Amino acid sequence: MAPMNAPRCTLALCFAPVVLAACAPLISWPPIEGDAAIHDLAVEPAPSAMAASIRAVSSRWPVDGPWLISPPEGTTLRTARSIIAAVDHTDANLAGPRTTGLPAFHITRVWIRGDDAVVDVFRPAASSDVLRKVTVRLHSRLARWRIESMREWPEGAYPQPTLNGWFGVSRFAYRDGTAQPATNPNPRATPAPPAGAPSGDTAP
Repeated sequence: MAPMNAPRCTLALCFAPVVLAACAPLISWPPIEGDAAIHDLAVEPAPSAMAASIRAVSSRWPVDGPWLISPPEGTTLRTARSIIAAVDHTDANLAGPRTTGLPAFHITRVWIRGDDAVVDVFRPAASSDVLRKVTVRLHSRLARWRIESMREWPEGAYPQPTLNGWFGVSRFAYRDGTAQPATNPNPRATPAPPAGAPSGDTAP
């Protein structure tokens, strides 16, 4: 019987990489024209990659006191809360009517291809009102994201993001809602990037 079973095992092993490759997540936000990725940030491993990136950037460049996580526009409240829980920092909050004046870490891009991810985070700077963009590269090992590198871009190289959150009168009014821009534009907004500035809207 062994010789008959051996080819079956070999055949299964041969197809295993194909099955795994087919299951590898392809996620892009903002959507990239012509790609085959999904654009739903509620799908894992997008929330865990965003949380790992926020945790790394906020640890490398900490701020004093409470601060906000501004997720991409359209992020569900359930997903945002899962990010907050995974970041696991007592000073981390979501933006709402009573928290818009706090410093914020903004997630503006998520790019995941299998075990590799790139997340752009704008961070507050103690010496300036201009948010600084940090590109975080991650690799997943045993279903856990590890930081490969963090690159900080020159100040003013990119337009400043708008604060996204839940700005209803009641914190319960948006229980099932999605993150939306603040009514007033971010006062830290800057003009378009100067000529020659690197683009962060395409896959690396």
